Amino acid sequence: MERGRFIYYREKEIYFIDYSNIMQEVEFLEAIKSTNVFREKVKASGKIDLLMLVDVTNSYVFGGVFAEIKKSAKSTQSITKKTAVVGVSGAKKTFLDIVNVFTSLNVKPFNNIEEAKDWLVK
Repeated sequence: MERGRFIYYREKEIYFIDYSNIMQEVEFLEAIKSTNVFREKVKASGKIDLLMLVDVTNSYVFGGVFAEIKKSAKSTQSITKKTAVVGVSGAKKTFLDIVNVFTSLNVKPFNNIEEAKDWLVK
């Protein structure tokens, strides 16, 4: 499954990262690794003002995963204009708060993908 790709919404390009339905740490780390390769290609292309949407619905964030997500978020911080995330509740909300502190990305949580896309393209 392709976890990182561009989608289009209201004629705007959004970098969509699909970390949904991941229950195993090894699988999550592999997903992060594959999206990091895509992130590097995006950075190398010279894109700026990236709109990013991350879906973590029905996924579990484990210890090693947390550190890797923070690193990944920082890697595209300089070219990212806005970041939205869906699927955040409970402990994942605390995780999001920590990511925001460490990256200064100010990632915004949303209840569903449509709300997130609307906010991104405003």
